[in-house]
This record gives sequence, structure tokens and C-alpha cells, in this order.
Amino acid sequence: MFWKKNKNRPVPMSAFLSRHIAKESEKLPVNADHWVKYMSVERAHADDQDTFDVRIFDENIALKSNFKVTDYTSLDAHPDLIIFEGWYNKKTKKADVKYKQAA
Repeated sequence: MFWKKNKNRPVPMSAFLSRHIAKESEKLPVNADHWVKYMSVERAHADDQDTFDVRIFDENIALKSNFKVTDYTSLDAHPDLIIFEGWYNKKTKKADVKYKQAA
């Protein structure tokens, strides 16, 4: 191969995360019509390759802030862009992704 695939790049939320966020957003101050356009970045746990930390953000807001999200850790510099944060496990289908209130 001529390239190395970056698995940590921003991607549209998976169907599993979308369903989880839909339940979570029913009781939160987020635009119900807009959350489906959010992007996610994740990183695998070192001790369990089926469990991932995940951060969900609005790519349009990031771009308006002149910031390009490249991977999970790039959001460390702009925690205000993170809307939801938590973890999920692909094998067990369990998740704990919560709304992150602005500081």
C-alpha cells in the first residue's frame, strides 16, 4: 500500500452511536434536527481493542473557529468543541457517552 490508513480521523457517527446519542439528546439542550450531522473521533483502549474512547463534535462549528479536528487528541486543545464524550464497546454493544456541558 502507498498510504497508511488513519483510523483516528473524524468520521460520521456510527449507527450505534447515533442511536445512543438520540436517547441522550431527548433530554438535553441540543438541536434535535442537527445532532445527526455531528462527527466523531475515537481511540482504542490500550488494554481492550474492542473498547473505544469517543468524542463527538460539530465539524461546522470547528471550521468556523478556524480549527481542523484531525484525531481524538487534537480536541484536547479545544475542549469547548466537544459536545458528547465517553466510551463504547463494539463487542458488548455497551456505551457511556454523555453530553459535555460548556465550561
